[in-house]
Amino acid sequence: MERIGETMKRKKIPRKVVGGESSKNKKIDKRILIQGFTKIPNIIILDPALNCQDFRIITVLTFHSFYKSWCNPSHKTIAKESYTGISTVKRALLKLKDLGYIDWERKRSSNRYTLIWKKTTGNK
Repeated sequence: MERIGETMKRKKIPRKVVGGESSKNKKIDKRILIQGFTKIPNIIILDPALNCQDFRIITVLTFHSFYKSWCNPSHKTIAKESYTGISTVKRALLKLKDLGYIDWERKRSSNRYTLIWKKTTGNK
């Protein structure tokens, strides 16, 4: 099995942050995000009410939230990145809302998803 550092060298992914090192809200090059990690709370991993598609979708939302407790990807983007269909995304979003993991509000032409579990764990 190849180590992460070796994989990054082989793929020639730069490790620099775009937009200055001192800012808390750094703009990160998307290629770097793809090579990074996304933290998922154990309560979500161990929740028997979530199936594989639900887990993929909450992971995509977490990925898009990065430093924030909210994000606003489209249904199409969520479906593409979770390798599911748009109807599966809509069904999973309703389920995640019912379980209390997320909430959303309509903002102009897209939804703004709030990760409720992220707010309650002390993250911004």
